[in-house]
Order: sequence, then structure tokens, then C-alpha cells
Amino acid sequence: MRFAVTLGSLALLGLGAVWLLAGRQVVLLIDQIATSPAETLPVGRYHYSVTGLTIDGAKMELFDTNEIPVDIRYDINADGRLTLHTQGKAFPLGTRIGPPRTDGLSEFPFAADDGDVVSFIRDHSLLAWPTPFEMNWMTGSSPSWRRNLYYRLRWHKKSGESLALVWRLEEVLFREQGWTLASRLGSTGLIDIAIVGSADGLVESVEHYLRRTKGWVDGDYRLEPAGVSTDGYCDVLRVVHRFDETGLQPGGGLSVELLLDRKTRRIKLERGMQ
Repeated sequence: MRFAVTLGSLALLGLGAVWLLAGRQVVLLIDQIATSPAETLPVGRYHYSVTGLTIDGAKMELFDTNEIPVDIRYDINADGRLTLHTQGKAFPLGTRIGPPRTDGLSEFPFAADDGDVVSFIRDHSLLAWPTPFEMNWMTGSSPSWRRNLYYRLRWHKKSGESLALVWRLEEVLFREQGWTLASRLGSTGLIDIAIVGSADGLVESVEHYLRRTKGWVDGDYRLEPAGVSTDGYCDVLRVVHRFDETGLQPGGGLSVELLLDRKTRRIKLERGMQ
């Protein structure tokens, strides 16, 4: 009996040591299985800046967990159409509100397209991990627990494309203040980016079209998404020929833009590069 009690005590001490030393890693594993019930956040007001995307007042920065800018680029055409580019794909966010800025800053509000379905939710870890070794020498007040906080943006277009962004932040627990949002290098930031949808299935049909109408084969050109047409009905796909890029045929103007109907996903129009 005494041996069993001793063995159980040692097991509990071992589990306690693991929780103290590796609690955060354990919580991250559990988070992949389940988190708290999601809280729906407001949407409808959007603001773009070079470093972040603001959703109804909540600024979500576009840095990874090491505070390095993620591979996301925005462009805006003359008609104010804002397009996000990442991982070799493009996603049309919406249209700028108001006139272009004249102070050189790339910051402006924009509106989602008609028919867009946007959800922005927040949840957190089911468990927290203890932080007995943290000490704030400036204030003398240190948190006793930490947990992960997740923000998840889902943006769906009526044509089928979707954008998903996930941020992981941290909350700390103070005895007097309760749970408070915190940030820590090496653990918080944008952790997931995905653009999926009907546009992904276009490459094969475009390759067939170019081979049939121009005799071009893979290696003669590259494809470059270029946002949405000014009327909002077509996706614009640039086909940049290698001769135009290398200058082997100056003035040849072989490159073209293809307009793909957003409903049927068929090539509607071919035009010269603008």
C-alpha cells in the first residue's frame, strides 16, 4: 500500500513538472483538437494598411510568429479594386471607399463585394498553462497563467472562391485584472493563410485554350492573376509570354489578358495587355 502511494505521488510530481516545463506545448496540441466555443465578432467595416487588415475596429497585423511580414501583397487598380495576392494566388477583397489618397500612404477603407459572406470569430484554448517563473520587474505584477487566443477570418465569394486567415495571440491571467490580451515574440501572429475555390481549376482549361488558339505550350508563358474586371463580372488572368519578359522580341506584344466569367468559369474575352 505504501509503495502504491509513493508511486502515485511520484507520478503526480512528474505530471506537475511536465505541466510547468512544457504546458504551452501540451496546450498547443490540444488546441488542434478542440478549443472553446467560438464568439462571433462584428464585420462590415474594413480598412487596409501595409501592415494589417482592420475588421470592424480590430486590427489584425500581417506578421508571423517571429514578427516577420508574411508573404501577402495587395494591389489596387485605377478603379479602386483591391486584390490580395499570396501563395501564387489572388483574391479580390472589394472596392476602395472614397477617392485615392494623395499623401502617399497605402491606407484606406474598402467595401466588400455584393454577395460576399464574411465571418470573423474568436475562440481560445480550453486549458491554460502556468507561468510561475515569469516576473515583471517594472510593475512587480506578473501573470499566473497564459492561454492561446485565436481569431479566424473566413471570406466567401458568390463565385466560389474563399479566403481563410487565422491569427494566434495570447491572453494572460492577472489576479486583479483577469484575462488580458498580451503579445509575445515567438508565439503570436498570423499562423495560417489559404485561398481556395473555383479559380484553382482554371489552369488546365487555360492551357488548353492557349495551345489550341496560339500553339503555346507550358514554358512559353506564365500565368498571373490580376484581380477582377471593372464591371465585377470577370476575373482577369494575365498570360505573360517569355519573349516579352526577356526582350527577345521587343514590341512583339505577345502577352494577353484573359477575362474569365466568374459564374461559368469560361474564357469570355481575350485582349492585349494593358
